[in-house]
Amino acid sequence: MLTRTASSEWSRLIASLDVNTHGVTVVVGAQAVRLADSLQGSGVHPIAGASDEVVVCAAEEGYDLESATPASTGLPDDSADLVVLAHAWSGRTDVEPALVEAVRIARPGAAVVVCELDVGRILRSRPAQYPSVLLYTAEPAAAALVMDQHPDPGLLELTAVRVGIRAGEVTRFERTVRQAPVDEYLADVAVRGWRGADVVDAAEADAVLARLEPIVSRLARDGVYTETEPWVVVRGWV
Repeated sequence: MLTRTASSEWSRLIASLDVNTHGVTVVVGAQAVRLADSLQGSGVHPIAGASDEVVVCAAEEGYDLESATPASTGLPDDSADLVVLAHAWSGRTDVEPALVEAVRIARPGAAVVVCELDVGRILRSRPAQYPSVLLYTAEPAAAALVMDQHPDPGLLELTAVRVGIRAGEVTRFERTVRQAPVDEYLADVAVRGWRGADVVDAAEADAVLARLEPIVSRLARDGVYTETEPWVVVRGWV
């Protein structure tokens, strides 16, 4: 259920952005293969070549991406009709090299779509909206780690302009993280946690879970709770 929901969300997002999905699409990011699969509903071609962080979707195969990275894809100049980057960096200093590479491989007039988790919005929210704020308010070290890993929307916009991406337009996107019966949801959080949970010890994690249970039990619909997280999307043109 989660996979189907998340896939349709990404497809609807790309379809809503008025970008060319019928040519060569390059998907870049930490989960590039999964994201490329989920974009099929928006008209993007099947995967024609892939590495861990770079995927090419095209009508013809033959792309060698074995050593491709977000900052060095190895693709020819002016070869992509659409470049989608989703958390394609490990921190702030990695953003510009990835966007420079996106501009290099994009054909004149091609769209570049930059997607990133909006950590600031989570930190300003209430637990009923984004439950992970329970962890980040209780454990500042976890919040600091996640903020370092996920650059803020302002940095993305400024960097996009600096590297030559024109007419940037910012939209928001709610991504489904988990969707399950309450007991299964709580068990999944206990095992996988949220981003940054690896710096929290067991006792602290248990305390957060104790606060989480009554919240999701109250908000669940027909016994099923859906957790989403906010993403910012910057769309521009080369």
